Amino acid sequence: MIRRDSARCALGAGGWVTFQPPHPRWLDKPGFFDGAHVFNAELAPVHALSFLEVPEGEPLDFRLSESLWTPEYWERRFRAEDGSGRAILLAERGTLLPGGRIRSELELSAETVLPPLVCVAWTWLPEKSRERDANGGVLDLGDGLAVVRRIRSHRFPEVRVRQVLRGRAFRPLPPRWVEGGPGNPDWRSTPWWDEPLGHPPPPGPEDLPSRAACMLAIRRRFRAGGRRWRFHVETRLEILARKPVRPFSVLKESGFRVFRGDFPVLETEREDVAACFEHRIQVLHLQRIPGGLGRIAEPVVCEGPGFFREPIAYSAPAAMRDLRWSRDPSLARGLCRSFLRARETRGPDRGRIPGRLYLESLEGADFYFADWAGGVEALDLLHPSAAYLRSVEPGLEDHARWILKRRTSRSGLVVVRSHFETGQEFNPRYTAVDPRADREEWEGGSLRLEAVDASVYLFRLLDRLERRTGRTVWARRRRALGKAIRGLFDPGEGFYFDRDPRTSRSVRVRAATGFYPLLSDLPGLFEVESLCRALEDPGDFGTPFPVPSLSRRDPAFDPGGRWKGVRRVCPWNGRVWPMLNSHLLEAFQRTSNRGDLDPAARRRAAVLAAGILESSLGLLTGKGDGGRLQSFEHYDPSSGRPSRYRGIDDYLHAWMLDNLLTGFCGLVPEAAGLRLAPLPAPGDFRLRLKLRGRDLRLERRGRRLTLDLGRTRLRSLELSPDREVPDPLVPWRALR
Repeated sequence: MIRRDSARCALGAGGWVTFQPPHPRWLDKPGFFDGAHVFNAELAPVHALSFLEVPEGEPLDFRLSESLWTPEYWERRFRAEDGSGRAILLAERGTLLPGGRIRSELELSAETVLPPLVCVAWTWLPEKSRERDANGGVLDLGDGLAVVRRIRSHRFPEVRVRQVLRGRAFRPLPPRWVEGGPGNPDWRSTPWWDEPLGHPPPPGPEDLPSRAACMLAIRRRFRAGGRRWRFHVETRLEILARKPVRPFSVLKESGFRVFRGDFPVLETEREDVAACFEHRIQVLHLQRIPGGLGRIAEPVVCEGPGFFREPIAYSAPAAMRDLRWSRDPSLARGLCRSFLRARETRGPDRGRIPGRLYLESLEGADFYFADWAGGVEALDLLHPSAAYLRSVEPGLEDHARWILKRRTSRSGLVVVRSHFETGQEFNPRYTAVDPRADREEWEGGSLRLEAVDASVYLFRLLDRLERRTGRTVWARRRRALGKAIRGLFDPGEGFYFDRDPRTSRSVRVRAATGFYPLLSDLPGLFEVESLCRALEDPGDFGTPFPVPSLSRRDPAFDPGGRWKGVRRVCPWNGRVWPMLNSHLLEAFQRTSNRGDLDPAARRRAAVLAAGILESSLGLLTGKGDGGRLQSFEHYDPSSGRPSRYRGIDDYLHAWMLDNLLTGFCGLVPEAAGLRLAPLPAPGDFRLRLKLRGRDLRLERRGRRLTLDLGRTRLRSLELSPDREVPDPLVPWRALR
């Protein structure tokens, strides 16, 4: 199990509910007061735990003494003293079980005899979130309480949830009604503290004020005697959503060990590689959702915690690249198919894929340009399925037609109309065309920008459609777009620039998206060498932790995430984004494997790709943050410090699992087979995995790389750093 920052905790069971508080405040108190997320909506608190002395009713002040976190459970130990000075110990094992059950398994113990105590599990519900009826919306279950709530986060559609608080041998307390609500898990902040334990309940309210919150509690008495009591309290959170109309597949909820068993096993002397590899699988587990409700008919993976806990189009192809290494392709296939099923099917926007998937509605789902072809291609190489391709290719063709019809200029380049829809907002590449482009709006603005990144995404999509269908229309469009992308290169500056479609002039902003043409074979030798120089130059993109989203040469460059004097939540004017690093790592690694380039250029690109890999490992293993294993949105390119001010850890923008397997281990899937082409990154390793139904072992010792299939040795080679000859290829038929 991977050690984590002691100030963080994340629990999940592969279901709709997760416990990943962005800015936790109460991890040192019993219970789950920081709150959970049901889909993308926050529900806080889950439950607090208070232990009261009898008969005074005063709470014991438990202090945290020890904490241990793993992806499956969270163990904490507390210590308190009662009024007589006796030491009382509390052990809590927190788990999140399938079915949205957040459980506190508790053990009270003492060195001598336990005094009489009362355990109270309690929570409170804001008035606006509760569905009201004659009983105030609260149902007495005998051993617990239930209520139906409507919750939401940000501006997204609400989620309807049934919340049940119960425990064996517990009895409900009558609900209390208060204005506001307690902001901490201290029993003294609740209305019950003012009442003797045996006091009869007050009468219910005659007329609830608009700000009235509902306080719920269940209690259990423990008589004096004995040295150890074991019991549990549980909150169950169940989504109440309509069932999908179309057929769907559902992935069963399960613990981390079951999910982990479908992924490769990597043993290496590199602690940073091993930690990042395992952590990536943990994050995939935390952000997965089984599907089967509302519009999310199939299993999917969300982008991150908090209000990012929803499928998002910009990160979906990234997650598909990581998920392709699982033995079970259901998550990767379901993620892509869910978005394509949600596309517009009629009207002028037919083929438009929503930027997000919600449960009941796609209102306000926005739009992102995304590398769908890259995700589908990556998945198909390891999990080929004619049936799956038939289910997604009509949607991909629809999407390509929509972009060609609605979002391309006369030159054939893709036009961006909002800085948000590239996923890379707050960058001078937009304001250089339109000073008002950084406004907080998704649609309706005046921005028009022929964008390098969006055009490359479309080029890759057209290239795939041409190869799959053989239609001349896709070939013609691909050739025209390829010519237009080549025209974005400025030989004097040695870089690819966006263009203003109104003036046909280059936008001289050195954004990191200028490297994106390397994701194709469009750049020639001169262009490749020029881009390599830009990445190597410490005054350009060669920062201590590359790759910054904007060149140091630009006046708007700011490593601290400030845009026009304000620190933004998602700035792209100099911060390092793991998503960007994955794009550029793939781009330079792809360049290093191109057989049409001379060995010197291939070697140079490989060294730069290895540098991006090392930088990414340094960021995600906390090289600039005290060695804390993490996955934040963005980082400082000089110090490597993460965006802790955002609180968004365990984030799935990049595809680091895939980067490690293709870059560090050197397993590069291609149409003809597996290319063995590790980057010049030091470190021996053993890798065990299953590909196309066969068990493989890949081992590196020194410069010797060996690939075995059971008892059959497929390939053994001496690694050559000069890249003078093409890297060896193992045909797919060898795995049959």
